[in-house]
Amino acid sequence: MKPPKPESPLEDLITQIDKWKLEAASPYNDGWTRQHYQRMLDEVKHRLNRALVDIEAGETLDNYD
Repeated sequence: MKPPKPESPLEDLITQIDKWKLEAASPYNDGWTRQHYQRMLDEVKHRLNRALVDIEAGETLDNYD
C-alpha cells in the first residue's frame, strides 16, 4: 500500500480556511461558534491584506511581525 501523498503548506492552509468558512456559515452552529470562525477568517484576511500592501510598497518581509 502506498503512503498518502504529503500535502503542501499552501494546501493545508486552504483546507483550514475552507473548514473555517464552512463552520462560520453552518446553521447547525450557534451564533458564538459562527462568530468565532468568522473572527478567525477576518484575522487571516486582515493579515494577508497587510502583507500584500507591504509587498506592493517594496518593503522586505521578516519573521518579526
